[in-house]
Amino acid sequence: MGDRAVADVLAGADLDGTVIGPRDADFDRLRRVYNAVVERWPGAIVQVATSSDVEKVVAIAASSGLPLAVRCGGHSFAGLGTCDDGIVCDLSRLNTVTVDPASRTVDVGGGALLGDVDAAGEPYGLVTPAGVVSHTGVGGLTLGGGMGYLSRRFGLTIDSLLEADIVTADGRLSRVSAEEQPDLFWGIRGGGGNFGVVTRFRFRMHELGPVAIRRWSYPGAATADTLASYRDEASRAQRDLTSAFIATKAELGIRVVCSGSVADPGATLARLAFAHGVQDPRTDMTFVELQRASDDLLPWGRRYYSKGGFLADLDDQVIETIAESVADAPIPDLEVYCLQLGGA
Repeated sequence: MGDRAVADVLAGADLDGTVIGPRDADFDRLRRVYNAVVERWPGAIVQVATSSDVEKVVAIAASSGLPLAVRCGGHSFAGLGTCDDGIVCDLSRLNTVTVDPASRTVDVGGGALLGDVDAAGEPYGLVTPAGVVSHTGVGGLTLGGGMGYLSRRFGLTIDSLLEADIVTADGRLSRVSAEEQPDLFWGIRGGGGNFGVVTRFRFRMHELGPVAIRRWSYPGAATADTLASYRDEASRAQRDLTSAFIATKAELGIRVVCSGSVADPGATLARLAFAHGVQDPRTDMTFVELQRASDDLLPWGRRYYSKGGFLADLDDQVIETIAESVADAPIPDLEVYCLQLGGA
C-alpha cells in the first residue's frame, strides 16, 4: 500500500482510538521503540482506546494481509513492538490499573507499565512479582514469563496471572483462565508468541511485609574474589532474600532485597560476608523506589544489544569468565547482569 493507504483504511474503521499515519506530526516520535538499534517504518500506528478497537484492528490486518505488531511498553530488544509497512497496535491508552485489596487481585490494562502496578499496590502493601525497570510494559513482560526481585518468594509474573482478556487472530475477544479456555491460558503463560493481543490481565497480589534494601560496590579488580563470597551466601539464602549483581570494568555492584517474614531484615543484610564493600548511603528506599532505581541507567533511545541464559551454579569457571570478560570490555558501559532465582 502507498504512503497513506494503510492509515486511510484504518481511518474508515469507526475506531474510538486515534490513527497516526506517516504524514502526521506525531508519527516519527510514536514509531520509535525503546531500543534505538531498531529503526522501522509502519504504515500506520493505531492508539486503540477499547478492546473493540483491538478486535477491529486485528480483523483489518488479517483481511488485508498486512503485518501487525503489538506494542505495550515498546521494550522488546528485538523490536517486536513495531514493523515495516504494516500496522502497529499501540495499547498505551489501555493503561488502567485497579486494585481490589479485599480479594488481593489487580486488573491491569494491556498498555500499563510495571511502575503503574507497583504504585497502585503500594498503599495496600500488596505486590505482584514483575521486572526491575518501571517503564517496561506489563504485557510483554508477562507473556514472556516475567521475573524480578520478588520471584524467589512469589514466582514468575505468570505464576500470579489469574485470567486475561485476549483478542485472537479471528478478531474475537475471549476471556481465558484455568477454567475458561485453559489451553489458551497455558499458551499465554510462557508458551511462546502470537496467540493474540491481551487487553486486560488479572493478577493475584501478595503481601509484601517489611523490606530492607542494600547495595554495596567494589572495585572492578575485586570482582572474582567478591563474587566467590557472594555465591556462598546466596546459595544459603532463604526465599525472603534475593539479590542481583552488575559487573563492569570499573565496578561490581551487588544489591540485596530482604522482605517478608524476616524479623530484622536490616540486621540480616549487615551480617552478609560480602557486606564489606562501599555501601550506598540510601538505606531507607521503599520497594517502589527500588523498582525505579534502574530506570535512568536503562533509558529509552540507546542502542542495546544483549544475550543471556540460565546458570544452575555460579561456579569458579563462571566467576572467572565474568571477571575476565568485563576486565577486557571494549567500552565502559558493557556489563554482566545476574539476578538470583530459585526458591519459588
